[in-house]
Amino acid sequence: MEMSKKFEITFSSKNNQKIKELNQILDKISVQKEITSRELNFLDNFEIINDDELKDYNFLSLQDLFYLMCRIKKTIICDIKDKNGRINEEILSIDYNHDECKILLGLKHSKFTLTDNFLYKLIYEFKHDNYSLDTQDEYYEKIEIEK
Repeated sequence: MEMSKKFEITFSSKNNQKIKELNQILDKISVQKEITSRELNFLDNFEIINDDELKDYNFLSLQDLFYLMCRIKKTIICDIKDKNGRINEEILSIDYNHDECKILLGLKHSKFTLTDNFLYKLIYEFKHDNYSLDTQDEYYEKIEIEK
């Protein structure tokens, strides 16, 4: 099958991650660089990969993050910074405590708590075929003090 026929695409968005990855792989092929087995697998399965599977998610509340992490079928790496630097561990379990508005992440070597005063992001990493969890922004609620 001709490569051009295999990759007939309707370009719906400049920011489509699937298209960006395809273009990077095709650029490698055009300069005769060897492609990795992951890239070959991506090309072989291009037609059956849904755009939803490769989507970046930004400005997620704690509750949105929990429901999204439960739906994602790929590995999620916790890349949040703590007092010791970037955690960089695979998330093995997720427990949402509705009463305290906290998520307890079970990591490979430890546990980590996510709180409600942050917005989070999940970014798909093509090179590793996983998602990266990080904080997007922190916010504070004003508390009125009576004088």
